[in-house]
Amino acid sequence: MKKILYILNLILVGILLYVILYPQIQKAKILKVRIAVYPSVSSFPVFVAEVKEIFKKHNIVPEIIYTSSTEIIDELKKGKVDIVVGYPVVDFFIQSREFIDNYRVVASCLMDTSFPYASVFSLSKKYSKIGQIKKTLFYYPSGRMEGKVLVKIFEKDYGFDLNNSFEYSDLVPQKKEGFILVYEPLRTFFVYKNVREILKGVFLKYVSEPFVGGAVFVSKVTIIYKGRELGRFKKVWDEAVDFIRNNMTETTSLLFSFYTQKLGASYIQDLKDVNLKVPFYTKTGEISDIPYLSIVRVLRNTNFLITEPDISVLFEK
Repeated sequence: MKKILYILNLILVGILLYVILYPQIQKAKILKVRIAVYPSVSSFPVFVAEVKEIFKKHNIVPEIIYTSSTEIIDELKKGKVDIVVGYPVVDFFIQSREFIDNYRVVASCLMDTSFPYASVFSLSKKYSKIGQIKKTLFYYPSGRMEGKVLVKIFEKDYGFDLNNSFEYSDLVPQKKEGFILVYEPLRTFFVYKNVREILKGVFLKYVSEPFVGGAVFVSKVTIIYKGRELGRFKKVWDEAVDFIRNNMTETTSLLFSFYTQKLGASYIQDLKDVNLKVPFYTKTGEISDIPYLSIVRVLRNTNFLITEPDISVLFEK
């Protein structure tokens, strides 16, 4: 009998130790996370997390894919990727308005007057005011719905002819005439090269300040089946954002490396002596729906949204 009690006590002690140590055991497990990264400044914290080994610190092995594919949000919904970082919010609303309740916003990248993010430049001295846009051509980056929305706004505000709008895919567009929409880091490059900036902080003027340049999205599939991975990713993101906020000198150096290594922007080698600016990245507990509501309002007024989606489902309760 004593032997049986002894064995039972050992079993109970083992169970107790397992219960006590279980959180540490789970924390020590290495988890794999599939992260689709949109190639823009909005996704910079992921690069910081890689360089500073923050993923490794939290026992995450990230499979990071840089892609501007419009299909990536649908792949997120299907669970083919776990997290999408830096995806343009305007594009997201236009593409996913009917399925918006399938997604959640984890964090975002905000633009304000200290970081314009995108501007409209004149490519010739002949056109020096944005009001002259109706008389010439307008170019915007291919694959970005933001440019198409601006075209509709220009049509309403300045009588711009929609037939005079064109997409470009060049890293540094070789256009000779008209107006052009460019994003960072090409925006800073154009300023440095003294290209005439006609409309600075274009989205701050037409949408709101701050403007959400890109957000970190997850889906219901991620939340249900990859909860632990998501929890660790949030810690990684928040630590990367803390590093960005508290180490500005090294951050600007890393941003330069990010532009050249991940965005293929070799042209910014000319900007080595320029102090590159950094946007504001929200941590996972700092999300607000106000900038998103502003974007929805503009999209509705430009007929890109037939109905106004309920964006409350985007934010975790």
